[in-house]
Amino acid sequence: MVLLESLTLGLNIIATDIVANRYVLEEGKYGMLVEDSIEGLTKGMFKFQEQGCKTHDASFDYIGYNEKAMESFYRVLNEPLTTSINVKTKSTP
Repeated sequence: MVLLESLTLGLNIIATDIVANRYVLEEGKYGMLVEDSIEGLTKGMFKFQEQGCKTHDASFDYIGYNEKAMESFYRVLNEPLTTSINVKTKSTP
């Protein structure tokens, strides 16, 4: 959530390269992904400074992102359940 808020505000982002961050930042399009370690973050901060304090050039379309997220949410809500729950009751004589 913090990444999306930062993107909406147009902030620069340095994030560790984990699946969730990679997904939100679209493989680095919207921010700098660094090794998931203290050393990785340290190197990323130095690189950020060397690049003139800028992590990306792309402009984040938060309205479009929100529309896609809501479409996905409602699509999942409207899907029929594909699994059934079998409840067995113990019969008594």
